[in-house]
Amino acid sequence: MTGIPETPAWATRLLAARNTRGWSQRDPARELIKASDKPLTELPNLIRRIRGHETGDHRPDAFYTQLYCKAFGLTEDQLFGTVTKPVPAIALPAPAPDADLTPGGGASGLSRSSSSAAIDTESASSTERSGSRWGSASSGGRSSWDSVARVIAAPFWSGEP
Repeated sequence: MTGIPETPAWATRLLAARNTRGWSQRDPARELIKASDKPLTELPNLIRRIRGHETGDHRPDAFYTQLYCKAFGLTEDQLFGTVTKPVPAIALPAPAPDADLTPGGGASGLSRSSSSAAIDTESASSTERSGSRWGSASSGGRSSWDSVARVIAAPFWSGEP
């Protein structure tokens, strides 16, 4: 490491494009003015901008990138290397099925249909006791939600609460 920052590859290509044509910094400035459909800054300021681009101090924005491409007759990828190429997709294996989601699987040993039946049975008996699907004060404050909780928690405790 020398402590000197490395010049970006795009800046090196920009400088090489100018040098291979034998141009001074004034020549691409004139070409940028010709290529632009908008008025650009004065020539000395444009030369200073080109110098900053060629040294890598400042990366050209999209407007100047297009002007450089027109002036040098190169594509953006050739001059700046900014066009991304698609990455081929790789096939990934399908995930293994979750035992808790398959019929007959899960920690409780109940299938999805039998656990639903158990919940429906509890809900029906709770509704019959209270006269309401959501329970009432006469049912001792127990609602169908209590029944659902008992069915879900059944594998984890034994006996009534």
